[in-house]
Formats: sequence, structure tokens, C-alpha cells
Amino acid sequence: MAYGYRLFQVEIGKFRRPDVRYDFDNVGLHSEGAFGLFRDTLADLVESSARDDDRLTYFGVDDVRYGGWTFQISASNGQFGRERRVRNTTTNEDGTPIGANDAVLDDLPLVLIVPNHGRHGLLVAATSGRSHNAFAFARSIDQKWRDRGLSLKLVSDLADRTAWSTFLGQTDVDVTHVELIQTAVTADRPTFGSSGHVSRARVTLTLADQHTKQSVIQRVKNKVLNNQDLALTGVFGMALRDEDFDDYGILYVKDGRQKRLSITNDYPHFIYPIDGSTEPSAGELALAAVSDVQYLMDEIGIQYPSTWMPSTQSLTRLQPTT
Repeated sequence: MAYGYRLFQVEIGKFRRPDVRYDFDNVGLHSEGAFGLFRDTLADLVESSARDDDRLTYFGVDDVRYGGWTFQISASNGQFGRERRVRNTTTNEDGTPIGANDAVLDDLPLVLIVPNHGRHGLLVAATSGRSHNAFAFARSIDQKWRDRGLSLKLVSDLADRTAWSTFLGQTDVDVTHVELIQTAVTADRPTFGSSGHVSRARVTLTLADQHTKQSVIQRVKNKVLNNQDLALTGVFGMALRDEDFDDYGILYVKDGRQKRLSITNDYPHFIYPIDGSTEPSAGELALAAVSDVQYLMDEIGIQYPSTWMPSTQSLTRLQPTT
């Protein structure tokens, strides 16, 4: 099984008010700001569980350790809702069946970073394939915050865009083509062929050299960091408008395999790989992600001290609320 992690920006909002966000140093949240709010909420979640009968999912927080700006969270999730047989694939013998109320759990840790200023924290979520605990964690926090009128917001667009831009700029990734696709022919758009004869047009731009590749990546990265439209026509100085096309893609080759990155609406989710074939612990996840977290904090503009993530050995174990 391949393991990795995803990065999310964390924001504290007002329940059912998507336009409202709170500063992390707001003592109205807690006398110690957002950090104290998260610490007390996580203490309520430790050794507790959340059974979601609508989604037929289970989420539990088994252990939390904290220090600096960091919470290392050991968490598990799984599905329940139907009886299943169990068979030992080595002996071919049946074992104790799984009941309808039993959940088969994946241990996928989380690392929460809560700065003492600004409006953004970060969440690192371990992945198994594409599964992770980030959204189950957010729902559990929301349930605890409902009476306060607060809601936890997870945003991944900047993290995913930044990760893809960095990935495409690596020396072992060969960006070869850019595709511009038109699927709807209208009177105000240029046409590629006789009227009524072409229903879909694909313009493929082959990048001439390494310098062109780097120019494309840098310009795309600038668009990302300035939160501009992700369309690519302007990158090449083409006498066409972004709205003349419906789909945009970057073709690249890595490890001898060609892949297409579609950025029609936004970059797809980026999963950072983790070496190894066993589930990472919360401490191992923190170590694997530390450089990517710092890079993203730099891009967001979060100024962080050297003590923002202490060593796992120096963290304090969070005691559950009694």
C-alpha cells in the first residue's frame, strides 16, 4: 500500500456564514486564542469516537501530543453497516464474521499547525491511496463547536497549486506539451475548420526547449501565487482569449510515463509521497511533511519561530477531558 499526505489550509469561520473568518489570536475564541480552542476541543475528542449513521462511517481520536504550534493526532476511521465474512487468505479458513456495527479501521494520523497570529493554520493528513481523515476530523470538530457558532474550514486550492507548480519544475519531470481544447463552438469564438464540421478542437503546443519549459512553469506559478486565472493562452502570447477554450492541460513525462495534468477549473489534489510500506505514525508524518509545511507557510505569509514544531520526544500528551 502506498502512503503519502495532503496539505490543507485551516480557517475558523462562523457557522453557516461562509464569508466570516476569525483571527487566530482572537481571545473571543478562547483566552489563549485559536491554539487554546483547538487544545480544549481535542481534549474532548481524545479516546472518544464519532459514529456517522448517515455516511456509515466511524472516526476516532486515539492520542494527541502537542507543543509549539503543533498537534500530532493519532486517528482512525472506517466503515460499518453490513455484515461481512472474514477469510484467512493463507489457510483459506473462515474467521469471526464482521457484524453490521463493526468498523474495519485505518490508522491515518494528522498533524495540525495552529499559529498564534493570522487567519490560517495548516493540516497535514496522511493518505492511504486517496483515503485520509481530514474531512472526518473537520466534521468531529464542527460537532464540538456547533454550540459556539463556529465551524472549521479546510481549503486545499493554494496548497495543491503550489505543490503542482513545484512538482512540474523538478528536473526529472519533462513538461512536453500544453493543450488548449475547445468543446463548444459559438459565434464569438475562433473556429478551427469549416462551420458545422468540427465539434471539438484540440490545440497542442509542443514546448521547444528547456528554457520554454521553465518559462511556462514560472508564469503558471506566478498565476498561482497571485490567485489569477489558471488558463494558459496568455502564457504563450497567443492572439486568443482564455475564454476561447473550455479545457486546459499540461502534458509531462516522469519515470518514462506520460501524464496529463488538467487545470480547467483548478489543480487536482496533490498527494505527497512517503517512503515505506507501513502506516506512518503521527511523529513520522510530521517529520516527512516539515519542509513542505514550511514552504507553504512562506507562500501564505505566516512568520514562524524555530520552535513551531518541537521534536516528538518533547511533546506533551494531551489528557482527555474527564
